[in-house]
This record gives sequence, C-alpha cells and structure tokens, in this order.
Amino acid sequence: MNKPDTIKLNITIENKTYVLGILSFNTKKKEFSYHFTYPSSAPINHYNCDTGLYTARFDHITWHQNNTHIKRRDDVPVERIDLKLGPLFCDKPILTPLYVESIYFNDTCPCLQDIEQFSGWKSSQTQEVLNLEKSSGFSVMFILVPSSTKMEDLLLGLQFLEIPEGMNYPPCLVDLCNETHRAGRIILWSGWDLIILTSPYTCRIKSVIPKEIGDSYRLPNYKNVPAAVTDLLMQANDLTREGDRLVKIS
Repeated sequence: MNKPDTIKLNITIENKTYVLGILSFNTKKKEFSYHFTYPSSAPINHYNCDTGLYTARFDHITWHQNNTHIKRRDDVPVERIDLKLGPLFCDKPILTPLYVESIYFNDTCPCLQDIEQFSGWKSSQTQEVLNLEKSSGFSVMFILVPSSTKMEDLLLGLQFLEIPEGMNYPPCLVDLCNETHRAGRIILWSGWDLIILTSPYTCRIKSVIPKEIGDSYRLPNYKNVPAAVTDLLMQANDLTREGDRLVKIS
C-alpha cells in the first residue's frame, strides 16, 4: 500500500476532535511539510512576539534535504535555516529531532481547529495522534529516523551523554511518554521513517507572554530543537540546571 500524499493529524480532548496540522510529502524530492491549522475564528494576522507587529499567520514549514524554511499565509518567507547536522536522508543514517511544538491552554482549546469546522484537504488520510479525557497542554515532536531503528531502541536511545548528578540512569525519550501520550511511526520512503511523539510536558517559557497572545496558544520550535527536547526531558526527570550541571530538584 502506498503512503498517502497528505496525512491529517487529529487530537481528541474530552470527546472533541481537533485538527493539529497536516503533513504533506514529496517523495521525488525527498522532502515534507507541516501545514498549520487555525480555528475558524482566528484572525488572518497574528501578533509577532519578536517584532511586536501583526503579520500574516504561519502557513507551513518544509524540511528540504539541506535546509528548513517557514512561510506565512501571504507567501512571505519567514526564515530559512541551514541544517547544522548535515543533509537529511544522508548516506550515513542518523536520528534527527526536527520539530517540537507545545500547545498551552486551560480547560478549553481554542487555539486548535475544531474538526467540525475544518474544510479542505478532503483526500488526506486521517491519523489520531492523541486522545485524552482531560488536558491542560501537551507537546508534539517529529523525529526523523532510519527505517532500521526499532521503536524501543529509539525511546531508550536518545539520551544525555552523561548521567546527571542525582540520577541512576540517563533520561531518555520514553520518559516523555505515558499511557496516553505515546509515539507513532510514519513510513516516509526507502530507508527513512518519521516518528510522531506526544508528551504531557510543555516547553518552559521564561519570558512574559504578551497579552495579545491570549490564554491559549501554540509554540513551534524548529530552530533549536535539541534545546526543546532537553527542556522536556529535564521536566520529566525533575532536573534543573545549575551552571553547567544538571541536578535533581530536591
């Protein structure tokens, strides 16, 4: 069975289903995109925390072989990032965290697209990546892996190089999961798969959230993904940073 060109990622919370985003794949070019979705009530222009200006909201992020780019709905490129770890799908297979997105909300989730109000992408395959009775936020992670990588090896293998003081074992990706937040796998093309991992932890935000953002918002991290992964792992293992060391929170 051939992999579909597009996959709609769904989230269900309190029996209400939302569309998290759309994955689209270009097998010939060996690249794929993540298309952002928004509630029908969301304004066309969003507040940009970096510039303090209202600009067209994000449309999609694409991972090419040598770089990543993100574009707005008005087709203006926001940023292009050269891949520091080398080209994707290289001859020497490596495991690469590509993207971490944290979704923040209280009792309701107005920052996600209600599936009942969603239109378009009708030919997409649907995949539910999370089903929760209740939630106050969660994170989603995309990880590029060689097809030969077993799921159990992945969850136990992406570790700190050293065991932090106060711990008996290195923290690893399995620490980010639980019985409801799990990892799934999408076959990309020959030799490569995409892991979608969900976690109840959300990346910590140190700066003050502007009032223009509201109480429900999404934080995409495509620039420094290893730092976002480390932040989630630290929370999962009750760790804090003191200088150059990671120590257990007492």
